Amino acid sequence: MSTAHPNNLTRDEQITFIRDLSSSILTSIEYQIRKGKIPPTWDGLELRLLLEYRFKQSANLVKKNRRLIREFNNTVIVNDL
Repeated sequence: MSTAHPNNLTRDEQITFIRDLSSSILTSIEYQIRKGKIPPTWDGLELRLLLEYRFKQSANLVKKNRRLIREFNNTVIVNDL
């Protein structure tokens, strides 16, 4: 069980957060495609890698909090996420 954080989100706030984050990343990548910055030869594999890279960049903001990462990893395993 993970320790409560002072900034816990409600379920609706969690949903809003993931929608906003995903939308921001997708909008940025769509913009880059339209501007010709993404090679036209990239197919689903490269685009998946780009999505993974962008989400990892976003996650790197919390990487320095080892306790948070440890609790997160435990919750993912215990809850089969």
